[in-house]
Amino acid sequence: MRKKNPFSKTVSEDNPYAIYHDPYLDITHKVLKTYQHRDNEYKNLDARWFVASKSPMTFGSYDMGDAYAKPIIERCHLVSASDDWKKAYGN
Repeated sequence: MRKKNPFSKTVSEDNPYAIYHDPYLDITHKVLKTYQHRDNEYKNLDARWFVASKSPMTFGSYDMGDAYAKPIIERCHLVSASDDWKKAYGN
């Protein structure tokens, strides 16, 4: 049976599912939507999330678009997240 993706609904930038930060590149990603269930993301190297990202190149504002999930998970620190997100992705 196919599992339902609990993060498939797009949420606002003010209330993201999770916030990740890369301290080396000074990039912050707010996760607004995922396209696959977490179990399927493990199998898909091209899994992506819809995010709002801020970096020195965005001059203090957030740009919205898709980003690959794997580099965010591997390189960034989880700053905050909903309880459901912590349960699915860990702390």
